Amino acid sequence: MGETALTVAVLAFFGFRLASGAQFAASTEGRRRVGEIARGIRWRHVWPVPIVWMAVVAVALALLEVPGLSWGWWSALGGQGNPIIGGTDRATGTVFEWLIPLVFLTLLVPALPLFAMREEEIFRQGAQHWSNWKRLGKATVFGLVHAVVGIPIGVAFALTMAGDAIRARGLTRERASPHGVQRVHCGPGVCGRRMERVQLNVTASWRDCASRTPPGDHTSPSSST
Repeated sequence: MGETALTVAVLAFFGFRLASGAQFAASTEGRRRVGEIARGIRWRHVWPVPIVWMAVVAVALALLEVPGLSWGWWSALGGQGNPIIGGTDRATGTVFEWLIPLVFLTLLVPALPLFAMREEEIFRQGAQHWSNWKRLGKATVFGLVHAVVGIPIGVAFALTMAGDAIRARGLTRERASPHGVQRVHCGPGVCGRRMERVQLNVTASWRDCASRTPPGDHTSPSSST
């Protein structure tokens, strides 16, 4: 009974976060940002994705064979995969077995570009100025955050490699702009040709959005999803 209550609490939390993200994506500011991200996507951002993820899957499958690395708190509760999808063994044989994942994915899709951009801001923005050790540390944190979210530890370690690959492939240094901001090309589907525009405006935009947000209403998507 206790595990069922925890499962319901986890699904309620992620459902709320997804709904908040979808609500923000539907707002004027959210649509503007999604449009800016979509217009910046180029073939060079897309083609490495299958290669990176095939490598991640291969590493993850190998690590899952190591004792202890197949554990994740979500699977320990009977969950399936990532809790953001909403799959759980406790719903097997009921309408919720397919209804919860359907609702979660419907909420996730419109907000996905914003979640990805937030991930860039937290884990990779400014990487052109970092030391190699700091870049490695950020990539490691990127992977381990997914273990906190609930995926198996081995998969989280494999995602460390994905985070570093995105940073290494996506970030290139160019000459500084007249405003002293580096032009940065970011990872797949996240930032466009002129990331410096986002770097100049994103902090002010998030603060402006937060100032219009009622207390307790978290509309700013987080990387935890």
